[in-house]
Amino acid sequence: MRSLEFGDMIFYAVVALILILLFWLRFLEVHVGLWGAWCVWVGWLWFLIYSYLKARRLRRDGFKP
Repeated sequence: MRSLEFGDMIFYAVVALILILLFWLRFLEVHVGLWGAWCVWVGWLWFLIYSYLKARRLRRDGFKP
C-alpha cells in the first residue's frame, strides 16, 4: 500500500467533505441535521491524520513489523 503524504491527506479531506455534505443534504438531512455530516467528516479526518502520522513514523524509524 502506498503511504499517505500530507498533500494526499488534504485532498482526501476536502473531497470527502464535499461528498459527505452533498450526500447528507440529498438523503439524510430530513432525519438528522447537518451537524451529523460534520461529525462523520471529523471521524474521517481523524482517520486520515492517524494514517498520515503512522506512515510518517514508519518512514522515520524504518519498517518494523
